[in-house]
Amino acid sequence: MAGELALSFGETPADYDILLADAALCDLGDLGVLSLSGPDSTKFLQGQSTADFSKLVPGGALRGACCNLQGRVFTSFVALATDTGLLLVMHRALVAPSLQTLAKYAV
Repeated sequence: MAGELALSFGETPADYDILLADAALCDLGDLGVLSLSGPDSTKFLQGQSTADFSKLVPGGALRGACCNLQGRVFTSFVALATDTGLLLVMHRALVAPSLQTLAKYAV
């Protein structure tokens, strides 16, 4: 254990085939979620990110990144479509700054 994060649950390389074949417990404590809702959330992100949101269907996932006006990436994410909007899963430390940056362009 390093701080509060589990680096290993005691598995060995010999366990990998079994773990991949069945459900496994994974620590996702370093991830955070940014939720977007509303009828134009997909259209908004299409203009603010590298992902093609026209390919995202409910229950599906899409990898992408958001860039600043100079084209530099300020966050990368996995987008998930829900019935009510979008979820952007990213590193927990990037959620607040990403929200702050994206809020500048939201109507």
